[in-house]
Amino acid sequence: RPFQKFYRGLLSSYFSYDPYLPGISLIGRGNWEMLRKFLASHLASVLTGGANTPWLQVLKTHPHLLADNPCATYEKALLQGDWSVLHDVREHLEISADSWLIRQLIMVSIKSVTDMIDETFKDNLDNALLLLNEYPLYAEMGLKLILDRYAKCEVCDEHESLRDFAIGQWGNPWLPENAHQWKCSPEARNLMALWLKRHLLGEFFACLCNDDHTQSRRLKFWKAQCHSLNGLYFALGKDAFATSDKALYKFRHLAKGLIAKLAEGKQDVHACILQFTHYHVVEFNRDTSPAYFYDTRLGTPPFYLSKGWIEIGALNVAKVTQGIEVTSYSKPLQHEDAEQQTWEERFVQELG
Repeated sequence: RPFQKFYRGLLSSYFSYDPYLPGISLIGRGNWEMLRKFLASHLASVLTGGANTPWLQVLKTHPHLLADNPCATYEKALLQGDWSVLHDVREHLEISADSWLIRQLIMVSIKSVTDMIDETFKDNLDNALLLLNEYPLYAEMGLKLILDRYAKCEVCDEHESLRDFAIGQWGNPWLPENAHQWKCSPEARNLMALWLKRHLLGEFFACLCNDDHTQSRRLKFWKAQCHSLNGLYFALGKDAFATSDKALYKFRHLAKGLIAKLAEGKQDVHACILQFTHYHVVEFNRDTSPAYFYDTRLGTPPFYLSKGWIEIGALNVAKVTQGIEVTSYSKPLQHEDAEQQTWEERFVQELG
């Protein structure tokens, strides 16, 4: 029994000491390896006492925890979303989430997913994200591997769970203040930015606009331009901040850092500001309102965004809803087809 207590103390050190951390000396790693071998070679001895303590029973069932590759046994179960065995081991052996064992388990599982072919990789992606959500200490390392791998897929179709998880971890991918948080490749970051722009446009038109949501020509047109879109902002009236609307809440959450409040009195007027290289285009929530094209080569559009609200100025709500050109900077274009040209063709021509 005294030897069991001694063994239990060494076992705790085995799981808590991290031999793989930067700065750990070869001596430190060698001592840890010596400890692992000692625990493995004396496991049979410590079990002969016949004690039924939970930690001994767990170690008896899982002797591979003291082997060269302690993670292999759990990898498949973790990827299938079965964490019961791991939770049981952690509870009875008192292994903390920051243990080298947990880190290796998570990262080996994530690495095995990213090594799969495209189709299988995508099939296992949701479980991999759930694993990172369960163990957030390793979300950054795991997310980087997943995003870089996804960007290399032959078909990079939008994955809603991956988009929301990445944005939740690192924030908006095109805002300068978040640049240091995005540890993945530029290709992966640009892909997330493209997905987010398309999604936010879709939510703006679905939640706040009066278009036919199933056949919105405006939405289809602007989604098709997202590859050329440098930025995206929203100037919203009071109705967009309703606390009881879950769809609007989720929209505001994903659009964090991109929303300004309209200073004018109309509560049901909302605007989306699309930023291209030479134009900033303002689309209002009513399809009867024109889109306002601001040529940035003539000067910076007179938007005031620095305090979290927008004084429309040139975009005076009362005037723009009537289609009146209110400044030399702006050019209003109606969403109406001409005899020889659709409004989409005219908009593309204007954007160059």
